[in-house]
Amino acid sequence: LSTNRVRIDLITICKLAETSKTYSYHSGRHSFASLITLEAGVPMETICKMLGHKDVKMTQRYARVTQKKLFEDMDKFIAATEKDFVLAL
Repeated sequence: LSTNRVRIDLITICKLAETSKTYSYHSGRHSFASLITLEAGVPMETICKMLGHKDVKMTQRYARVTQKKLFEDMDKFIAATEKDFVLAL
């Protein structure tokens, strides 16, 4: 697929979805990196390879930790460490 073809298809999809928002191939890469893979627990290094990046730093620009993922990871951390760190009263 050419870049132009993808752009035209995205415009068509937005019209069919009756949304006023505009989407781009670039926003799709951000969604893939953050919402689809990172939030599902896929390691950053794997996402890097999936996006064709040579450096994880580039992938980190695309993959942002969502609030949902942050809370899930905090819950995992608390569950894993609560036995080891008990406050003495």
